[in-house]
Amino acid sequence: MENLLNFLFSLSRTNSIISRNICPNGLDFSDYMIIHCLAKAEGKKLRRIDLAHKLGLTASGVTRMLIPLEKQGIIERVKDESDARARFAKLTTAGDRVLAEANFSLEIKLAELLETVKEKDISRFGKIFELISETFLEDEYKKEAKDRWGKTDAYKQSEERIAKMSEEEIKKLKIDGETLTQKIADNITKGALSKDVQALIIKHHKSINRFYDCSIEMYGQLGEMYVQDPRFRSYYDKFKPGLARFMRSAIREYCKKNTK
Repeated sequence: MENLLNFLFSLSRTNSIISRNICPNGLDFSDYMIIHCLAKAEGKKLRRIDLAHKLGLTASGVTRMLIPLEKQGIIERVKDESDARARFAKLTTAGDRVLAEANFSLEIKLAELLETVKEKDISRFGKIFELISETFLEDEYKKEAKDRWGKTDAYKQSEERIAKMSEEEIKKLKIDGETLTQKIADNITKGALSKDVQALIIKHHKSINRFYDCSIEMYGQLGEMYVQDPRFRSYYDKFKPGLARFMRSAIREYCKKNTK
């Protein structure tokens, strides 16, 4: 326990040192992470919930961080044409300049770092950090799921079935699920009603049934949640922007055909 705490303290200290050395205009490394994520996104914009997911923060936490960046003209809020209630955080031209300055400083520091630390060690550390992040986030997701659905039969059934699985089985189900989702994303141009997509939706429904008995009606409700629930929407849209809405349309068609 003490070793892990020391490791996390060192990580926090390193983050502070990096902020002082690479970020211009009084920005810290968290600000840099935001503008870097926006620069990499399609159209240089992301919804608040998607940005929060990428940074491992809450939506309200990201909102607080965006306010000073917006005041400085580094980012701006723009409307989501597909959802009147949603707003994008978009990197501005000024934000591009700030990012370029930060990247210049960062490249110099990283070059110095690579003189003393091997690249393979950095890669190994990265995997460790990712594992720690995923562990904490998974606990958050489990708590939220229990708070929201803990009293439902589907949740209880899912918990019972998962408890009987080995770690290898759970890992395989996760990988298979991500692979299937990516296949659906890759076929998005064919349309939600296409035979190829509907064949994949059949497999998707069957995969849900591995965890709990998911009726056609329940599956249809789940499809609606993929768009209505920010966390679901963020998960699917990370495979391809707009995938959550596409999944909902495909599931609606599937349920329509299979409703007796």
